[in-house]
Amino acid sequence: MKQIIRITFLALLLSATLPCALPASSKAQQNPDIDAAKIHARAIYDNYKSTHAQLLSARSQLRLHGKDVSGDAQAGTSSFSHLGKSGYAEDMRRLKEKISSLEKRLADLERTWDKKFSGTYGNLAESLNTTKDKASGIASDPILRRLNYLPIKPANAAEPVWVLLPPAIIYKSSQDNLADYSVQEGSASRGGITATETVNLDKTRPPEVRSGFLTWSFTNKPDLSILKPGEKLKWTATIKDTSSNGNVLGSVKFEVFGMHGKSTSGGGDIFYEAPPNGGNITKLGEVSVPAGAVGDKIMLRGKVQAGRCCIVYDDVYQLKKLDIVSGTPAGKAKPVTTSDTKPNTGNRSRSEDGKSIIGNWNSQWGAVQFSEVGRSSDGLLQLIKGSWQQSGKGRGVIESGTFEPHSGVLEFTYFQPWNNIRGIARLRMSGDGRSLSGTFTQPPAYTGAWEMSRP
Repeated sequence: MKQIIRITFLALLLSATLPCALPASSKAQQNPDIDAAKIHARAIYDNYKSTHAQLLSARSQLRLHGKDVSGDAQAGTSSFSHLGKSGYAEDMRRLKEKISSLEKRLADLERTWDKKFSGTYGNLAESLNTTKDKASGIASDPILRRLNYLPIKPANAAEPVWVLLPPAIIYKSSQDNLADYSVQEGSASRGGITATETVNLDKTRPPEVRSGFLTWSFTNKPDLSILKPGEKLKWTATIKDTSSNGNVLGSVKFEVFGMHGKSTSGGGDIFYEAPPNGGNITKLGEVSVPAGAVGDKIMLRGKVQAGRCCIVYDDVYQLKKLDIVSGTPAGKAKPVTTSDTKPNTGNRSRSEDGKSIIGNWNSQWGAVQFSEVGRSSDGLLQLIKGSWQQSGKGRGVIESGTFEPHSGVLEFTYFQPWNNIRGIARLRMSGDGRSLSGTFTQPPAYTGAWEMSRP
């Protein structure tokens, strides 16, 4: 009997020296769409459970050996027969080393789990609290139940990208408007800003005028509705002093939102320059799109200052996980249907009820068409673009926008090629999903209604 125990113990000891293989790797090769993070979590869970079982067995073996020695002492065997047997001391040493190694492995697995998965699945030690389901009779633990419950997502379905959040922000900076004896005015749109300050201190002489403009563009990517972190953008920019009086500055940069709604510089200046009096400067360059964490916001800020008049144009982006529609020509993105949108726990979206922004609409400004270029991984945000055909004018371009199916809010920026004006619009969908109503705004201060309905 003792010989059988000894053979079993040596078998356990040898098994501990073999590398502990992580399961499910073959499944990942068979199905590359399985979420790699979830496979990793399951591998750590299985490894942890297996290691803990080995540790309990090893500790049990150590207790048995201790009882053998204690039995020798109680029987009056002065030489402790077990301790005197060949290999017994070596078995004890290996057993203690195995226990130490298993305890270290458990600690390493817990540390890795805490860094990556505790926020999703809970404390790994909960996996040791196995209970039996009364209805099915199946034994499980909280970690395993969560691993089985949380859905597997395609590993490549939601890459973090910067998404343009309309409407754009245009304002005159009050911090630079300190004088009440000057008239300050300007205008801005994506890619161009003008600013003018007219000072009249002495009515016996002509007023002093300081004016300038800034234009910029990205030559390798005209559509800036989606930006990928680390993506290289090639830019060209020109700042010009149109009054020959100097005091003109222009800049374009990425900035990161900071505390209390303010922004801090981040991503680096794309352009910052003061031209000579009456002159202009044109520069070319390349900038890398900043990185960030999901939920962060950045601004692509254009700014021109002429004297004390400072006009700013901001495009605001947020880092989101989007299922980008790939392989679809511009203007022909696949429509959203009830089968495209998966149910989510909590609120149902309008697209789940068959109400979608995608497709054709009628409006007082002409026929409108929206198409989808992406959506958030939870299905509650559509990234859109489109166009409208305005009578007597031509085709207007809906450059980029977002639609929140749950709230029914549609926001987008648009461009009118016939007068080179950009604007912003904000509309809300009706409860039955058949109409949209809201307003548009474009410089210098023109605003109006925009109503749409399904044909």
